[in-house]
Amino acid sequence: MDVQVGVGFFYCSIKLKFRCYCSILLLLLPTTQGNKPGGLPFPANASPSAEQWLRRPGRHPNGAAGPAGRGAVQSEPSGPVRDRPIPAGPGSPSRCATGESESERERKRKDGQGAMGCGAWLAAGCLLSAVITRTPNSFASAEPGLRRSLQLPCIFEMRKTVPVSNETETVLLNVRLLLPVAGAEGAQRPWTESLPADSLPSFIVQEPSVNILQHTDEDINMLDCRISPYFTANTQILWPGREVRAHGLDTWFTCTIKHTAGKYTATAFLVQSHEDREHQTPGQLHQGIAEQTRVSAVLAVRTRLPRVRTALGKDALLDCAFVADPRVAVAVQWALRQKGQRERRIATSGGGRAEMFPQEPRGNASLLLRRVELGDEGTYICAVQAAALVLEQAVLLQITEKPTVTINVNSLSLVEGEQQKLVCDIRNYYPADIHAQWLREPRDAGQLPDTVPNVLTSSHRRNSNGTYSFSRFFLLTATLHDDGHTYTCRVEHPSLQAPIRRSVTVAVKEATSTTWLLLLLLGLTGCLVASLHHLHKARSTTKVGALHIPVSPT
Repeated sequence: MDVQVGVGFFYCSIKLKFRCYCSILLLLLPTTQGNKPGGLPFPANASPSAEQWLRRPGRHPNGAAGPAGRGAVQSEPSGPVRDRPIPAGPGSPSRCATGESESERERKRKDGQGAMGCGAWLAAGCLLSAVITRTPNSFASAEPGLRRSLQLPCIFEMRKTVPVSNETETVLLNVRLLLPVAGAEGAQRPWTESLPADSLPSFIVQEPSVNILQHTDEDINMLDCRISPYFTANTQILWPGREVRAHGLDTWFTCTIKHTAGKYTATAFLVQSHEDREHQTPGQLHQGIAEQTRVSAVLAVRTRLPRVRTALGKDALLDCAFVADPRVAVAVQWALRQKGQRERRIATSGGGRAEMFPQEPRGNASLLLRRVELGDEGTYICAVQAAALVLEQAVLLQITEKPTVTINVNSLSLVEGEQQKLVCDIRNYYPADIHAQWLREPRDAGQLPDTVPNVLTSSHRRNSNGTYSFSRFFLLTATLHDDGHTYTCRVEHPSLQAPIRRSVTVAVKEATSTTWLLLLLLGLTGCLVASLHHLHKARSTTKVGALHIPVSPT
């Protein structure tokens, strides 16, 4: 398919350039050959008329060729040379035909300049198209996907013990991972002849290998690749198709490819045979790695969703899949890791809320959690065991519940000096990390709101279902400056893609003399009631003291 597309694109580019060149010649010939003998005897922007065609040199008035026939040279007419008519040619004012006006000659000159300008623009476009089609890294041939390049820059991580301090340090080295082409021809790909001319060590994955390209067809700049040694404690790992030797062990590596945006994570086991290891001389090694390390991928595990978010009571699917040699037995086990608790295995049988897909084709190890609860939150480990090898993929399950935001008033109309408590209630959210604030919106659009000062916050309340609730409130003393302003409660939470906003607009009326009089009377009445109450309390105390006066004996 790629060869057909390439041939078609090459044919179209050649055809386009041929048409461009022909157009350039047709546009430039009238202006460049107008003063030469044999040039076209009519303008480039018009087709020749019958009269012009008959007036061409070498043509007989009856339309036939001259007496000498086709190809013969026309004989010189008799008479003096000064009496001979000079043949007219376009673009040559000094040789114009008799009666040709100045305006017609000017029009012909402009037509020639316009044709020249069009030819120049067309030539520039053709040259640009030729450059694009001939450039190896042109837009049409850009293939950033890993399935196209089959090359991925990686970091080789190796732990090394410092001799003097006996401490362990991590050594990082830039390497290259070269993947095989899918199919029978992949094993014959001459990577050794097509390696880039640099000093990077290369891990060459050769057949037979499992396909580790599943769900990894992305821009290589979005992939993070790590290769590390896998220590087998000097034990021979039995794997179908690999020979068991009494002396010499295979070398194992793990390769992890992660998408930087969190789309997927894939891990594979790579094995290097003992024979390939023996062929590496010390001169080829670079910090313990050969310039070319030939390996085979025998087991790969991946997840397309390393982080899953769900709401309470919903079902959650934890994705996990593997690919392995069909001759090897594979076992899958799920476990849950939570902070401060021991790892707990997940039972997938017995009618519980967790179940797998045994009826699905081989390779699907996903876990389905039904009716998610708060106790299900944590890191789930998908462990795939094949022979003596175990690969794990972590899936983080996060529970998020969107908050419900309300304010205690829908509309607010106050009199200057009157007070009103504005309360913003935020309920039934999870997790507890939340941010809420009161804002005073300006009247004119395009201005930033002001944060309301002296706002109080209640404590977080735990609901029966495990969610949280709290409120933020303040006391508003109405002034004329508040008239027409909007007060907004703005709430941010991890479960929200955009903040929640709840607003109320305040209308403030100016206090009249009657209003002030009523407020004064209310104040005086309150003071009078308080004074009478205090006086009544004082008299009651005096009477009680008089009744308890002791009488001394005489």
